[in-house]
Amino acid sequence: MQKNIDSNVTAPINNNNEQLILASYTLSQDIVPNRFQVKKGIPVKFEINVKENGQGCMSTVMVPGLYNSAQYLQGGKKMVLAFTPDKAGEYEITCAMGVPRGVITVTN
Repeated sequence: MQKNIDSNVTAPINNNNEQLILASYTLSQDIVPNRFQVKKGIPVKFEINVKENGQGCMSTVMVPGLYNSAQYLQGGKKMVLAFTPDKAGEYEITCAMGVPRGVITVTN
């Protein structure tokens, strides 16, 4: 049930030497933007501004291989997934059941 994939967003590095990914979530749009590029070996902070509660199996977010614990989408709260990618490749942003909803590409 993946929505349209937005163009790649390259994560900038913030003052804490972390790559920062910013997105928002609504039921109608899902995660926007939903395609990101980060560099291997630099910590990543993936922040999702959750505007509405998720529903059903799509009520959670995880990034298998980068962030393996499913987090619940709770309206009005900011969700933060922090990880350090150690291997280049493409990692799907999914719900807990593995339904794709976006991609994080890790480059060398």
